Amino acid sequence: MFATYEAFKFPLQFGDGSTIWRGVEIMLNNPWLIATLEDDDEVPRTFLLKGLDDLLHVMESSELGKLTGVRLVLPPYVSPTSDWSFVHVCRVERELRSSDGAMPSAVLKSNDGRRYGGFPIHQTHRDEADLIALADFPVAAT
Repeated sequence: MFATYEAFKFPLQFGDGSTIWRGVEIMLNNPWLIATLEDDDEVPRTFLLKGLDDLLHVMESSELGKLTGVRLVLPPYVSPTSDWSFVHVCRVERELRSSDGAMPSAVLKSNDGRRYGGFPIHQTHRDEADLIALADFPVAAT
């Protein structure tokens, strides 16, 4: 989803196990996620994620902190505005059973009640009885 290039590598590196970049290229114009987590000191960290399985992995990785917010980023070809747009997510849910026979994954619920799932992430219709809430976030003003 994202590519890095030496020309964008930040000249100073801090810490071990990570590399700091000034920019990345979006290789595929599929929907992706912006996830915000807070550690024990309530310091927010923001991650760009390619999909819902990655979001579940981040949520299960306690060393990264607690998930405090998610935005779904829609590229122009699926955006209602014909430009990049952001969907405010008020809930992350997990499927009890998948709709297509694959491994159950996460489903996002937007402020306006729409649900998004699958890969690439797309609008989906799911029965609430097939979902369990994993995280709730305040409804953002639109």
